[in-house]
Amino acid sequence: MRRLVGTRWDVEAVGNGTQALAAIQRARPDLLITDVMMPELDGFGLVAALRGDDALRDLPVLMLSARAGEEARLEGLHAGADDYLVKPFSARELFARVEILLLRASIRAVENLHRRQLTDIFRQAPAAIAILRGPDHVYEFTNPAYEELVANRSVVGKPIREALPELDAQGVYELLDRVYRSGDPFVGKAQRFMLSRHPGAPVEETYFDFVYQPMRDATGEIDGIAVVAFDVTELAQARREAESANRTKDEFLAMLGHELRNPLAPMRTALQLMRLRGGNALERERTVIERQTQHLVRLVDDLLDVSRITRGKIELRRERLDIADAVAKAIEMASPLLEERQHDLVVDVPRGLTLDADPARFAQIIANLLTNSSRYSIEGDEIGIAQRFG
Repeated sequence: MRRLVGTRWDVEAVGNGTQALAAIQRARPDLLITDVMMPELDGFGLVAALRGDDALRDLPVLMLSARAGEEARLEGLHAGADDYLVKPFSARELFARVEILLLRASIRAVENLHRRQLTDIFRQAPAAIAILRGPDHVYEFTNPAYEELVANRSVVGKPIREALPELDAQGVYELLDRVYRSGDPFVGKAQRFMLSRHPGAPVEETYFDFVYQPMRDATGEIDGIAVVAFDVTELAQARREAESANRTKDEFLAMLGHELRNPLAPMRTALQLMRLRGGNALERERTVIERQTQHLVRLVDDLLDVSRITRGKIELRRERLDIADAVAKAIEMASPLLEERQHDLVVDVPRGLTLDADPARFAQIIANLLTNSSRYSIEGDEIGIAQRFG
């Protein structure tokens, strides 16, 4: 054997199984060629010792024996050998078997390296990652982030139904079954689950963004599911609190608008009665109060509009309107500020120009433009509003 194999590879030969085990433990070879019948420790005992050692369990073994037949070959393979060669054999057959085993070992080494690299990446990843195998979704791997997510429970080697029983009736098992059967990945956004997050603690409300990605074997068949999850519980709760606060704000605005309207109604009525009674006494003061009351009414209407807009309930009452009429209304709304800042207003909007719009909203737009122009212009400046074509 040393003469044959030594022509192509470096060979260390020993006389029995005990010496072989010592030599392997001292310096791991790329391949072990062992006879079945050896003194002190036979081939079966040697292979059993290797397979029981974590550092040597994947060492490729070619077993030699004079026992021919399918039963003898199966016995050797069941004992843990990677290949079984019956004596006598040709040098060509021996070389072919050795080259195949070395090639397999090289491929396995590369695969193991990639697996270790992926495992290292998964372990350092901030996302919770787990690998589930088979139709029962047995945990094969979990990274520290996933282990923390499930309260550091020992889940590897267990089906998910046994490892996380509190997920029953929450649709998780059924969703995994569907992904496994169909081969279609599933992406969940802010999904709600009731999960125990601490040892011995009751279940609590949690939210996750997650992906169930089916995994395929060399034949293309689905044999597992990769789970990647992000805990978004705090974000979901903050969003829910923000939505609640926003609803409270809308309700407050609506209530405030309606409450402000109540005292405005009798004030407007009183002003109208003063006008009907006539008399020029305090006419200027009455006019100012009336104008400011109208302005306050418009502010309250705007407040109610804000409440309606935030709730998506704003209504547009469109009709055919004359732009000149809308501009006139807008000037009335902005006139207090224009007068206060002593602006000269020049209007060049001819009658007869029509538009399909909500009269009140359109007037508000023009009024806002006039108000902004007044606020950000020097006192006494001229402000113009004109219709231009093309």
